[in-house]
Amino acid sequence: MPGNAGFYSSNKAAAPPDVKFRSKQKFATKILVWLALSSKCISAPYIGSMKGPAIDADVYIEKCLPKLLTFINEYHRHDKYIFWPDLGSSHYAKKTTEWLNEQKIPFVPKRFNPPNVPKARPIEDFWSMLANKVYNNG
Repeated sequence: MPGNAGFYSSNKAAAPPDVKFRSKQKFATKILVWLALSSKCISAPYIGSMKGPAIDADVYIEKCLPKLLTFINEYHRHDKYIFWPDLGSSHYAKKTTEWLNEQKIPFVPKRFNPPNVPKARPIEDFWSMLANKVYNNG
């Protein structure tokens, strides 16, 4: 129902308890989609959901980065590579960059990853196609 879809009563005491005390979800469920791609392979995507205001560094480190490490070890163990994340805030959080450094995973520093050059990040094409599918009921 568009607009102010509330329940109004001139007598608060007469309002049914299921209306008066109905809780409302503060944040919509977030969908976390992660994958790695390189010239050799595309990883299996990780798709998960979570509640809360946003995907933070802790979730990113726990759910996604171990998959990156597996991908690197499987397909690029003896190669020269560089991890090029998109510009999600959790991707450049201090905890995240510390984790990447501890694992000796070279990554593009944020200052060299400008937002106005999405074609430089191949993953952006994937996100665009995925968004089209999701928002066009594909």
